[in-house]
Amino acid sequence: MTAAPVARSARLIRRQMLRHNRFLGLHQLWFGLLLMPVITYGLALTFDPTGWWLVVPGFLASMLLVELAFLPRRVVIHRLSAKESHEERVREALRHGVSLQEVQVVDREGAP
Repeated sequence: MTAAPVARSARLIRRQMLRHNRFLGLHQLWFGLLLMPVITYGLALTFDPTGWWLVVPGFLASMLLVELAFLPRRVVIHRLSAKESHEERVREALRHGVSLQEVQVVDREGAP
């Protein structure tokens, strides 16, 4: 008797995709640092123009803006991982000639 077919879960695929796409990677940090002077200048026009403390809120606001800019990519990764997990289950079920319920879904990288 052969072992039950195994497919990856949506959560495992999502983790792999986020790791491979380097979410919160260096490119986002550099983009945030490039936006920081513009946002800090905007804060200086609104608040105290001589305030050195505006660097911290400027950095936080620029990183928030960068996260919002990259949010659509993360949403697509969530949707794509669910679809890919289902397709992998169907492919394994067809290859082994079993029903979808008999395909084992794993959530770890080293699982059988």
